[in-house]
Amino acid sequence: MKVSLASRFALAMSTFLAVLPAYGEEPRAAGKPATSSTAKSVTVFPIILTSNPPGVALPADVSKNMAELVGLMLERGGMTDVEIADKQFTPPQKADLPKVAEAFGQYVQTQKLSNEYALYGQFIGTPGKGVDEILLAAVDRNGKVLLSERMDRGLLVQLSGEKLDPMLASYRLVCRLRGLWGLADPQRKDAPEGKMARLWAEKSGGPPKSEREAMQPRLAALKKSIKTSTIAVFPARVSAKSDTQVARQLAKMLTAEGLGRAEIATADPNLTIQPSTNQVRIIWDTGRAFRDFLRKSPPMADYGLFVAYGIGRTPEGKPVVGGVNIVLCNRQGEWVLLAGRNSHQPDFQQSNPQSADDCNRLVVEMLKSELQ
Repeated sequence: MKVSLASRFALAMSTFLAVLPAYGEEPRAAGKPATSSTAKSVTVFPIILTSNPPGVALPADVSKNMAELVGLMLERGGMTDVEIADKQFTPPQKADLPKVAEAFGQYVQTQKLSNEYALYGQFIGTPGKGVDEILLAAVDRNGKVLLSERMDRGLLVQLSGEKLDPMLASYRLVCRLRGLWGLADPQRKDAPEGKMARLWAEKSGGPPKSEREAMQPRLAALKKSIKTSTIAVFPARVSAKSDTQVARQLAKMLTAEGLGRAEIATADPNLTIQPSTNQVRIIWDTGRAFRDFLRKSPPMADYGLFVAYGIGRTPEGKPVVGGVNIVLCNRQGEWVLLAGRNSHQPDFQQSNPQSADDCNRLVVEMLKSELQ
Protein backbone atom coordinates (compact mmCIF):
# COMPACT_ATOMS: atom_id res chain seq x y z
CA MET A 1 0.00 0.00 0.00
CA LYS A 2 1.52 3.28 -1.10
CA VAL A 3 0.88 6.37 0.99
CA SER A 4 0.61 9.46 -1.19
CA LEU A 5 0.79 13.12 -0.23
CA ALA A 6 -2.91 13.34 -1.05
CA SER A 7 -3.84 10.60 1.42
CA ARG A 8 -1.70 12.20 4.12
CA PHE A 9 -3.47 15.50 3.58
CA ALA A 10 -6.88 13.80 3.74
CA LEU A 11 -6.01 11.62 6.74
CA ALA A 12 -4.80 14.54 8.82
CA MET A 13 -7.89 16.50 7.87
CA SER A 14 -10.24 13.88 9.27
CA THR A 15 -9.12 13.82 12.89
CA PHE A 16 -11.22 15.18 15.77
CA LEU A 17 -11.04 18.92 16.46
CA ALA A 18 -10.64 18.06 20.12
CA VAL A 19 -7.03 17.01 19.62
CA LEU A 20 -5.89 20.36 18.22
CA PRO A 21 -3.19 21.87 20.43
CA ALA A 22 -4.17 25.13 22.10
CA TYR A 23 -1.61 27.35 20.45
CA GLY A 24 -3.67 30.51 20.94
CA GLU A 25 -4.26 33.40 18.60
CA GLU A 26 -1.64 34.56 16.14
CA PRO A 27 0.41 37.67 16.93
CA ARG A 28 -0.91 40.72 15.11
CA ALA A 29 0.86 41.25 11.81
CA ALA A 30 1.80 44.61 10.37
CA GLY A 31 -1.12 46.02 8.43
CA LYS A 32 -3.67 43.76 10.08
CA PRO A 33 -6.85 45.63 11.06
CA ALA A 34 -7.04 46.40 14.77
CA THR A 35 -10.82 46.40 14.89
CA SER A 36 -13.39 43.70 14.31
CA SER A 37 -16.09 43.80 11.68
CA THR A 38 -18.00 40.96 13.36
CA ALA A 39 -18.58 39.11 10.10
CA LYS A 40 -21.62 36.88 9.87
CA SER A 41 -21.36 35.13 6.50
CA VAL A 42 -18.55 33.90 4.28
CA THR A 43 -18.03 31.71 1.23
CA VAL A 44 -14.91 29.56 1.43
CA PHE A 45 -13.41 28.58 -1.90
CA PRO A 46 -11.70 25.18 -2.27
CA ILE A 47 -8.27 25.31 -0.67
CA ILE A 48 -5.47 24.98 -3.21
CA LEU A 49 -2.97 22.30 -2.22
CA THR A 50 0.42 22.59 -3.91
CA SER A 51 3.30 20.15 -3.53
CA ASN A 52 6.81 21.48 -3.07
CA PRO A 53 8.58 20.54 -5.30
CA PRO A 54 5.63 20.49 -7.73
CA GLY A 55 4.44 17.41 -9.53
CA VAL A 56 2.33 15.52 -6.97
CA ALA A 57 -1.25 15.28 -8.20
CA LEU A 58 -3.95 15.90 -5.60
CA PRO A 59 -7.61 14.91 -6.08
CA ALA A 60 -10.01 17.85 -6.47
CA ASP A 61 -12.27 16.59 -3.68
CA VAL A 62 -9.42 16.97 -1.17
CA SER A 63 -9.33 20.72 -1.90
CA LYS A 64 -13.06 21.01 -1.24
CA ASN A 65 -12.82 18.88 1.89
CA MET A 66 -10.11 21.18 3.20
CA ALA A 67 -12.40 24.15 2.55
CA GLU A 68 -15.09 22.37 4.56
CA LEU A 69 -12.67 21.95 7.45
CA VAL A 70 -11.82 25.66 7.33
CA GLY A 71 -15.55 26.38 7.14
CA LEU A 72 -16.18 24.23 10.20
CA MET A 73 -13.57 26.16 12.20
CA LEU A 74 -15.02 29.49 11.05
CA GLU A 75 -18.45 28.33 12.17
CA ARG A 76 -17.08 27.28 15.56
CA GLY A 77 -15.46 30.71 15.76
CA GLY A 78 -18.85 32.37 15.45
CA MET A 79 -19.47 32.78 11.71
CA THR A 80 -23.20 32.11 11.44
CA ASP A 81 -23.46 31.39 7.71
CA VAL A 82 -20.70 29.47 5.94
CA GLU A 83 -20.93 28.28 2.35
CA ILE A 84 -18.43 26.21 0.38
CA ALA A 85 -17.97 27.22 -3.24
CA ASP A 86 -18.23 24.46 -5.83
CA LYS A 87 -15.69 26.00 -8.19
CA GLN A 88 -12.04 26.51 -7.31
CA PHE A 89 -10.49 29.88 -8.01
CA THR A 90 -7.36 29.46 -10.15
CA PRO A 91 -4.75 32.12 -9.34
CA PRO A 92 -2.70 33.70 -12.13
CA GLN A 93 0.61 31.95 -12.67
CA LYS A 94 3.81 33.50 -11.32
CA ALA A 95 1.88 36.36 -9.69
CA ASP A 96 2.83 37.68 -6.27
CA LEU A 97 0.32 37.51 -3.43
CA PRO A 98 -1.09 41.05 -3.84
CA LYS A 99 -1.83 40.29 -7.50
CA VAL A 100 -3.39 36.95 -6.55
CA ALA A 101 -5.58 38.67 -3.94
CA GLU A 102 -6.62 41.30 -6.47
CA ALA A 103 -7.46 38.63 -9.05
CA PHE A 104 -9.45 36.72 -6.42
CA GLY A 105 -11.43 39.84 -5.61
CA GLN A 106 -12.22 40.38 -9.28
CA TYR A 107 -13.30 36.74 -9.57
CA VAL A 108 -15.55 37.00 -6.51
CA GLN A 109 -17.18 40.11 -7.94
CA THR A 110 -18.29 38.09 -10.98
CA GLN A 111 -19.80 35.35 -8.79
CA LYS A 112 -22.41 37.66 -7.24
CA LEU A 113 -22.23 35.95 -3.85
CA SER A 114 -25.00 36.37 -1.30
CA ASN A 115 -22.57 36.09 1.62
CA GLU A 116 -20.71 39.13 2.93
CA TYR A 117 -17.19 37.81 2.42
CA ALA A 118 -15.13 35.28 0.48
CA LEU A 119 -11.95 33.45 1.45
CA TYR A 120 -9.07 32.09 -0.62
CA GLY A 121 -6.42 29.82 0.83
CA GLN A 122 -3.43 27.89 -0.45
CA PHE A 123 -1.23 25.37 1.38
CA ILE A 124 2.20 24.64 -0.07
CA GLY A 125 3.57 21.41 1.35
CA THR A 126 6.60 19.14 1.19
CA PRO A 127 5.88 15.38 1.11
CA GLY A 128 6.64 13.90 4.53
CA LYS A 129 7.37 17.31 6.09
CA GLY A 130 3.98 18.99 6.16
CA VAL A 131 2.89 22.48 5.13
CA ASP A 132 5.71 24.94 4.36
CA GLU A 133 3.64 28.02 3.49
CA ILE A 134 0.10 29.33 3.89
CA LEU A 135 -1.29 31.95 1.53
CA LEU A 136 -4.64 33.58 2.22
CA ALA A 137 -6.80 36.39 0.93
CA ALA A 138 -10.10 37.68 2.32
CA VAL A 139 -12.36 39.94 0.25
CA ASP A 140 -15.87 41.32 0.54
CA ARG A 141 -18.64 40.35 -1.88
CA ASN A 142 -17.76 43.35 -4.07
CA GLY A 143 -14.20 42.10 -4.48
CA LYS A 144 -12.47 44.58 -2.15
CA VAL A 145 -9.36 43.01 -0.63
CA LEU A 146 -9.53 43.12 3.18
CA LEU A 147 -6.52 40.99 4.00
CA SER A 148 -3.81 39.14 2.09
CA GLU A 149 -1.00 37.38 3.87
CA ARG A 150 1.74 34.83 3.50
CA MET A 151 2.95 32.73 6.41
CA ASP A 152 6.29 31.15 5.59
CA ARG A 153 7.90 28.10 7.15
CA GLY A 154 9.92 30.20 9.60
CA LEU A 155 6.77 31.65 11.16
CA LEU A 156 4.93 28.33 11.06
CA VAL A 157 7.77 26.53 12.83
CA GLN A 158 7.82 29.27 15.47
CA LEU A 159 4.08 28.87 16.07
CA SER A 160 3.53 25.15 15.69
CA GLY A 161 6.79 23.25 15.81
CA GLU A 162 8.69 21.50 13.08
CA LYS A 163 5.77 19.80 11.30
CA LEU A 164 2.46 21.39 10.37
CA ASP A 165 -0.14 19.12 8.82
CA PRO A 166 -3.08 20.51 6.81
CA MET A 167 -5.45 20.34 9.77
CA LEU A 168 -3.25 22.57 11.90
CA ALA A 169 -2.61 24.73 8.85
CA SER A 170 -6.37 25.24 8.61
CA TYR A 171 -6.44 26.28 12.25
CA ARG A 172 -3.60 28.72 11.63
CA LEU A 173 -5.44 30.22 8.67
CA VAL A 174 -8.60 30.72 10.73
CA CYS A 175 -6.62 32.25 13.61
CA ARG A 176 -5.35 34.92 11.24
CA LEU A 177 -8.96 35.91 10.54
CA ARG A 178 -10.13 36.16 14.14
CA GLY A 179 -9.22 39.80 14.60
CA LEU A 180 -10.52 40.75 11.16
CA TRP A 181 -13.91 39.09 11.57
CA GLY A 182 -14.44 39.17 15.33
CA LEU A 183 -14.21 35.42 15.79
CA ALA A 184 -13.66 33.45 18.97
CA ASP A 185 -11.33 30.46 19.36
CA PRO A 186 -12.82 27.54 17.38
CA GLN A 187 -11.44 25.14 19.99
CA ARG A 188 -13.49 26.44 22.91
CA LYS A 189 -15.80 23.87 24.46
CA ASP A 190 -18.97 25.91 23.99
CA ALA A 191 -18.35 26.60 20.30
CA PRO A 192 -21.58 26.76 18.27
CA GLU A 193 -22.51 23.97 15.89
CA GLY A 194 -24.39 24.62 12.67
CA LYS A 195 -24.68 23.20 9.18
CA MET A 196 -20.92 22.72 8.78
CA ALA A 197 -20.84 20.64 11.96
CA ARG A 198 -23.77 18.59 10.67
CA LEU A 199 -21.97 18.10 7.36
CA TRP A 200 -18.86 16.83 9.12
CA ALA A 201 -20.86 14.57 11.41
CA GLU A 202 -22.55 13.06 8.36
CA LYS A 203 -19.25 12.57 6.56
CA SER A 204 -17.63 11.11 9.66
CA GLY A 205 -20.45 8.63 10.23
CA GLY A 206 -20.60 9.41 13.95
CA PRO A 207 -23.53 8.32 16.14
CA PRO A 208 -26.00 10.68 17.80
CA LYS A 209 -24.80 12.67 20.81
CA SER A 210 -26.89 10.48 23.12
CA GLU A 211 -24.93 7.36 22.11
CA ARG A 212 -21.60 9.09 22.63
CA GLU A 213 -22.68 10.32 26.05
CA ALA A 214 -23.81 6.81 27.02
CA MET A 215 -20.20 5.64 26.68
CA GLN A 216 -18.98 7.86 29.51
CA PRO A 217 -20.44 5.95 32.49
CA ARG A 218 -19.31 2.65 30.95
CA LEU A 219 -15.77 3.95 30.70
CA ALA A 220 -15.95 5.26 34.27
CA ALA A 221 -17.05 1.82 35.47
CA LEU A 222 -14.18 0.12 33.68
CA LYS A 223 -11.68 2.52 35.25
CA LYS A 224 -12.76 1.25 38.66
CA SER A 225 -12.57 -2.44 37.72
CA ILE A 226 -9.78 -2.54 35.14
CA LYS A 227 -7.33 -4.54 37.26
CA THR A 228 -9.78 -7.42 37.72
CA SER A 229 -11.73 -7.25 34.46
CA THR A 230 -11.18 -9.84 31.76
CA ILE A 231 -10.57 -8.62 28.21
CA ALA A 232 -10.79 -10.71 25.06
CA VAL A 233 -8.35 -9.35 22.47
CA PHE A 234 -9.62 -10.28 19.03
CA PRO A 235 -7.36 -10.79 16.00
CA ALA A 236 -6.02 -7.41 14.95
CA ARG A 237 -6.61 -5.86 11.57
CA VAL A 238 -3.21 -4.99 10.13
CA SER A 239 -3.15 -3.50 6.63
CA ALA A 240 -6.70 -4.81 6.07
CA LYS A 241 -5.76 -8.39 7.07
CA SER A 242 -6.46 -10.33 10.28
CA ASP A 243 -3.40 -11.00 12.44
CA THR A 244 -3.71 -13.27 15.48
CA GLN A 245 -0.06 -13.00 16.48
CA VAL A 246 -0.24 -9.22 16.82
CA ALA A 247 -3.33 -9.59 19.02
CA ARG A 248 -1.65 -12.27 21.15
CA GLN A 249 1.32 -10.01 21.77
CA LEU A 250 -0.99 -7.10 22.64
CA ALA A 251 -2.84 -9.27 25.17
CA LYS A 252 0.44 -10.09 26.92
CA MET A 253 1.40 -6.42 27.03
CA LEU A 254 -1.95 -5.37 28.48
CA THR A 255 -1.78 -7.97 31.25
CA ALA A 256 1.80 -7.01 32.07
CA GLU A 257 0.76 -3.36 32.41
CA GLY A 258 -2.17 -4.16 34.70
CA LEU A 259 -4.74 -3.26 32.05
CA GLY A 260 -7.08 -6.14 32.80
CA ARG A 261 -6.55 -9.87 32.50
CA ALA A 262 -6.25 -10.05 28.75
CA GLU A 263 -6.40 -13.19 26.64
CA ILE A 264 -6.48 -13.83 22.92
CA ALA A 265 -9.97 -14.52 21.51
CA THR A 266 -10.30 -17.52 19.23
CA ALA A 267 -13.07 -16.09 17.06
CA ASP A 268 -12.02 -13.84 14.18
CA PRO A 269 -14.44 -10.95 13.54
CA ASN A 270 -13.03 -10.62 10.01
CA LEU A 271 -14.64 -7.20 9.75
CA THR A 272 -15.30 -5.63 6.36
CA ILE A 273 -14.64 -1.90 6.51
CA GLN A 274 -15.13 0.33 3.50
CA PRO A 275 -11.97 2.30 2.62
CA SER A 276 -12.10 6.02 3.33
CA THR A 277 -9.70 8.97 3.60
CA ASN A 278 -11.73 10.04 6.65
CA GLN A 279 -10.18 8.31 9.67
CA VAL A 280 -13.03 9.34 11.95
CA ARG A 281 -15.49 7.57 9.67
CA ILE A 282 -13.28 4.48 9.65
CA ILE A 283 -13.26 4.45 13.46
CA TRP A 284 -17.05 4.63 13.74
CA ASP A 285 -17.61 2.14 10.91
CA THR A 286 -15.21 -0.24 12.66
CA GLY A 287 -17.00 0.37 15.94
CA ARG A 288 -20.38 -0.50 14.46
CA ALA A 289 -19.06 -3.63 12.75
CA PHE A 290 -17.34 -4.89 15.92
CA ARG A 291 -20.38 -4.06 18.05
CA ASP A 292 -22.62 -6.05 15.70
CA PHE A 293 -20.19 -8.97 15.77
CA LEU A 294 -20.14 -9.07 19.60
CA ARG A 295 -23.93 -8.94 19.80
CA LYS A 296 -24.09 -12.10 17.72
CA SER A 297 -21.05 -13.76 19.32
CA PRO A 298 -20.62 -12.45 22.90
CA PRO A 299 -17.20 -13.14 24.42
CA MET A 300 -16.73 -15.07 27.66
CA ALA A 301 -14.71 -12.11 28.94
CA ASP A 302 -16.11 -8.92 30.45
CA TYR A 303 -14.89 -6.86 27.49
CA GLY A 304 -13.85 -7.28 23.89
CA LEU A 305 -11.02 -5.28 22.28
CA PHE A 306 -10.38 -4.81 18.58
CA VAL A 307 -7.49 -2.82 17.10
CA ALA A 308 -6.77 -1.84 13.50
CA TYR A 309 -3.44 -0.60 12.17
CA GLY A 310 -3.07 1.06 8.79
CA ILE A 311 0.50 0.21 7.78
CA GLY A 312 1.80 0.89 4.30
CA ARG A 313 4.91 2.04 2.50
CA THR A 314 6.02 5.31 0.99
CA PRO A 315 6.96 5.47 -2.71
CA GLU A 316 10.55 5.01 -1.50
CA GLY A 317 9.63 1.73 0.18
CA LYS A 318 9.85 2.90 3.80
CA PRO A 319 7.18 1.64 6.23
CA VAL A 320 4.65 4.23 7.37
CA VAL A 321 1.77 3.92 9.82
CA GLY A 322 -1.24 5.90 8.66
CA GLY A 323 -3.44 5.33 11.71
CA VAL A 324 -4.05 3.33 14.89
CA ASN A 325 -7.68 2.67 15.89
CA ILE A 326 -9.18 1.11 19.03
CA VAL A 327 -12.68 -0.23 19.66
CA LEU A 328 -13.46 -1.48 23.18
CA CYS A 329 -16.93 -2.91 23.98
CA ASN A 330 -18.49 -4.65 26.94
CA ARG A 331 -19.82 -8.19 26.68
CA GLN A 332 -23.21 -6.92 25.51
CA GLY A 333 -21.61 -5.19 22.53
CA GLU A 334 -22.05 -1.69 23.95
CA TRP A 335 -19.32 0.82 23.16
CA VAL A 336 -16.99 1.71 26.00
CA LEU A 337 -14.17 3.45 24.13
CA LEU A 338 -13.41 4.32 20.53
CA ALA A 339 -10.16 6.13 19.81
CA GLY A 340 -7.82 6.82 16.93
CA ARG A 341 -4.38 8.27 16.42
CA ASN A 342 -2.46 9.50 13.41
CA SER A 343 0.65 11.48 12.64
CA HIS A 344 -0.38 14.89 13.95
CA GLN A 345 -1.08 13.86 17.55
CA PRO A 346 1.64 14.19 20.20
CA ASP A 347 1.58 10.60 21.52
CA PHE A 348 1.73 9.25 17.97
CA GLN A 349 4.60 11.59 17.11
CA GLN A 350 6.47 10.64 20.27
CA SER A 351 6.12 6.90 19.71
CA ASN A 352 6.69 7.23 15.93
CA PRO A 353 5.31 3.75 15.15
CA GLN A 354 6.94 1.94 12.25
CA SER A 355 5.58 -1.57 12.78
CA ALA A 356 2.70 -3.55 14.28
CA ASP A 357 4.73 -4.01 17.49
CA ASP A 358 5.15 -0.25 17.71
CA CYS A 359 1.39 0.16 17.22
CA ASN A 360 0.75 -2.27 20.06
CA ARG A 361 2.92 -0.18 22.36
CA LEU A 362 1.00 2.95 21.34
CA VAL A 363 -2.32 1.19 22.09
CA VAL A 364 -1.05 0.28 25.57
CA GLU A 365 -0.16 3.93 26.22
CA MET A 366 -3.52 5.10 24.88
CA LEU A 367 -5.40 2.70 27.18
CA LYS A 368 -3.25 3.63 30.18
CA SER A 369 -4.10 7.28 29.54
CA GLU A 370 -7.83 6.52 29.36
CA LEU A 371 -8.15 3.91 32.13
CA GLN A 372 -5.63 4.72 34.83
